[in-house]
Amino acid sequence: MREVYREVGPALVRLTESLGPAPDIIVIVGSGSSNGHAFRTGESFASWVDVLALPTADQIRVFVTHELAHALHYTVNPSLYHSPATFHTVFRKLWTEGVATYLTMRTLACTAEKALWADFLSPEELERWMAACSQNEKELWAELKKQAWQADTGDRFFCVDQRRPLEEWRTGYFCGLKLASLVATEVGMRSMLGLSLSEVERYLEQW
Repeated sequence: MREVYREVGPALVRLTESLGPAPDIIVIVGSGSSNGHAFRTGESFASWVDVLALPTADQIRVFVTHELAHALHYTVNPSLYHSPATFHTVFRKLWTEGVATYLTMRTLACTAEKALWADFLSPEELERWMAACSQNEKELWAELKKQAWQADTGDRFFCVDQRRPLEEWRTGYFCGLKLASLVATEVGMRSMLGLSLSEVERYLEQW
């Protein structure tokens, strides 16, 4: 438990000093099947993390920062958390995961590769995955745009599925980070957090 706070304490300060109030973090001992997410508690948002799903200091640092970024994003823009019309859509997932990954990258001053995977993949696997995403980016965006407002089943763009080739894992995070990086460059990080999905949608025309 102490290691979690030691690894993410400085990141939490950097994440919130210019963007919003610091969210709470709740550490649990779970099944190890999910590393965490953000949730609503009263009028604010907090993040929970499962220490059994984060076996290395690198994964603690990156993925806990990622979950804290979700809570901060929802605090600034709660409509992205609980809007009945969009909560389960691929586009909402694409945007919120992209923003959380982008904020992680900026907060930790790390590479996109590190913000996306920490040390979950070996260097060889990471190189292979990044190359495949870059090579298939046009097709990925076509599929994401086609399914943007459909229900997200979670098994195509945003998960590690051992039944699929490594190159198909979590491709939505790759594209989401591209989208968030573009929007942040144009409007700035603080303004980016307040954008609605309809305001973000126009940026999809870039692909």
